[in-house]
Amino acid sequence: MHEAITEAVPDRECIVWRDRRLTWDVVTRRTRQLANGLLDRGVGGSPRVVAVVAGTTDLDADRLHRSAAEHLARYKLPKDYLVVDVIRRSASGKPDYAWARDVAGAR
Repeated sequence: MHEAITEAVPDRECIVWRDRRLTWDVVTRRTRQLANGLLDRGVGGSPRVVAVVAGTTDLDADRLHRSAAEHLARYKLPKDYLVVDVIRRSASGKPDYAWARDVAGAR
């Protein structure tokens, strides 16, 4: 949500404290710098986030990672990518997260 607000109104004030005024763009950039600095020092981050992706065999982890990095903050990037033929879905049409967790865990 933070990124969506920044994208919509980057120059709008986000934080005002005494005589300091920070825009959404500045706060987002500084937050990412802090998160990336912590990751570089081994602090935080999810132990193992895997993106299960339906596609063809021409999709590889490096290509998927580069594409994801264009849209996600570094701390949100999956640690690994698993390409499957089809994403299993529940009766309601939603992705079957239990199945995805099992598939990723078996890897």
